[in-house]
Amino acid sequence: MKGLFEQVQSRNKESLNFFLSVYITSLGLSISILALLPSWFGYRASEAISYNVNDGWCDPSQRGFGLHCFGDFYYPLTMTNLDNPWSATPNPYPPVTMFVYKFFSLLTTLSDGRLALGVYLAISVAAIGCAVIHAHLKLFDKSFLLTGSMIFLIFSSSPTIISIDRGNNQIFLLPLLYFFSYSILRSQDKKALFLGILLTLFKPQLGVFVLIFVVYRRLGIVWKWILYSGVLYFLSFALYFKSFPSNFGYWIVQIIRYQEYAEKGGIFPVNLSLTNLIEIPFRVFDKDSPGILISLVGFALLSMALICLIKYGSSFSLGSNLLFISLLPVVFVSTSFHYYLLLATVPLLLILFESQFPETVPNWATNKSLVFCNFFVRMIAGTAIILTFIPWSIPYVLDQSLLGRGWSVIGVNWLPGQLLLNLTMCAFIWQLWRSRKDLPMNPRPQDRVQP
Repeated sequence: MKGLFEQVQSRNKESLNFFLSVYITSLGLSISILALLPSWFGYRASEAISYNVNDGWCDPSQRGFGLHCFGDFYYPLTMTNLDNPWSATPNPYPPVTMFVYKFFSLLTTLSDGRLALGVYLAISVAAIGCAVIHAHLKLFDKSFLLTGSMIFLIFSSSPTIISIDRGNNQIFLLPLLYFFSYSILRSQDKKALFLGILLTLFKPQLGVFVLIFVVYRRLGIVWKWILYSGVLYFLSFALYFKSFPSNFGYWIVQIIRYQEYAEKGGIFPVNLSLTNLIEIPFRVFDKDSPGILISLVGFALLSMALICLIKYGSSFSLGSNLLFISLLPVVFVSTSFHYYLLLATVPLLLILFESQFPETVPNWATNKSLVFCNFFVRMIAGTAIILTFIPWSIPYVLDQSLLGRGWSVIGVNWLPGQLLLNLTMCAFIWQLWRSRKDLPMNPRPQDRVQP
């Protein structure tokens, strides 16, 4: 068995080295483009990567930095002090997330909005720093090369850049997901359960990570996660006690309506969902789309994904399973903006680095990689990562007269990246299905080797 693990690790490491060389070369090319093209053609590079510099949610001269308004930071501030933040404007944020913004709202009363924004950005970067320092000490054996690589890959990736550019609270998911993954690596089930519930309270769709315990048949943790999260979620609405408990019903309505928030078939702002991808050609050719049929296709693929993951996921590495799970709310939710890919950052880092610390984790964490075990999957997933994680800054039309029309503003990488991202999910499902005849390579949870 030891020889088999070493063979798998060697194959994974070979593929990783090739992928990293291609990724770094592509990143260098994107930096060259970023340095030259915007000045040549007079467009804003950040808009090709992320979104409009000023999205209208604040006055940049008073609250932004330069011309930039961090819209996803200022938008929740307009609702955090309401008795019922879910009664009017679109607001999918749960009460715990909304309540945190009260602190930043208080800062805006003490000074101008820049103080609150500056503190918010500083805390988000510091939170990532805590995860990096922990990895340096606990996983990388104080290797500055590995730690520097981790920092470089995080802060050069599009999802991180976009989250910072938007001022979106997704940025706090990086440290939370890191410590959640680390707890699983160390078989620290209580800590993993606590962090999993915290993730769910922060973003309801992150409750999907309970599936990692379903895969490894830790059903006791699954039931505790569901029970504690459900009770705490309902009780958390008492933070807005003046509208409790009716505000819970308002929030449910907002969650349902939010699935229609993004324009169907639109490419700007980027919506990575499978249903939106299918809608795009209908909109381009001005045809009526079969909405019900598209929804059924999405539901069928989601069902297949869940069945294959639960039945066959145990033969793949922890990083692979977490990556698959992290893509579920990105691909199968109707409104899924491009910064949602931040969910996949920690699993991808785990896949990249898990071969570097085989002695510090149980054998079940270093099984074959879902990404690198097949050439077909390798090509699709690798290209999708290069298109969606590298900050390409090339808009569709390099012409100033067309700026602001969607196709000219957003980067050319996002549409093919979206296509390949959805194909990657399908390829992962196929790969899981193909492994159904394989013997599980990892021991049962109760037989895990403790580090």
